[in-house]
Amino acid sequence: MEKNQPLSGNAMPRFGGIASMMRLPVATSAQGLNAAFIGIPLDTGTSHRPGARFGPRQIRTESCLLRPYNMATGAAPFDALQVADLGDVPINTYSLQKSLPIITDFYGEVLGLPLVMDQGICRIFQVSPTGFLGVCNKADRPRGTRGMMFTFLVPDLDAAYARLLARGVVFDGPPELSGGGMVYSCFLHDPEGYGLQLQEFRDPRWPYPDGRAPRAA
Repeated sequence: MEKNQPLSGNAMPRFGGIASMMRLPVATSAQGLNAAFIGIPLDTGTSHRPGARFGPRQIRTESCLLRPYNMATGAAPFDALQVADLGDVPINTYSLQKSLPIITDFYGEVLGLPLVMDQGICRIFQVSPTGFLGVCNKADRPRGTRGMMFTFLVPDLDAAYARLLARGVVFDGPPELSGGGMVYSCFLHDPEGYGLQLQEFRDPRWPYPDGRAPRAA
């Protein structure tokens, strides 16, 4: 199958044509793609210096100068990968709460990511055999940096907690059960103030690797 290539400046001046990412073809589905670009033009809830909503469009505009090959290293990613621009998520301009389900549906439907767990406020998609993407919408979550969180799934939280504690990592508190006893987790923060979560699922619905099951409490 022939791979997509950025539109050449010889075929169309770089200041003309469809302003897709790197002048790649625009697609409506991730079917057959190895990689894709998706924009989320969202800055709803920003109290100071809004404008991030224009980011995806401006990045695409600037990307028109990128070439398909790196002349210094010889790297040619578009010869090995099928890549396209999947456009922007059609967010709700006036409601952050309504935008999050739209973003969730977009990732599930357009990218074809399997939904492995619906926790109500969080929906978790599988992106690889060991990688997951969670989109959460907690009504009372803090705004700004304090509202961001990165979750790391571990097979044995007690062991991970003890290992990091011995290395001087400061946690908000010891591991606790939540979600009706299905989630075992603890929290900490990085130097920039972003929230980090170590989490061990004890939910039988979770797609455990072969030979594994929820660890006993």
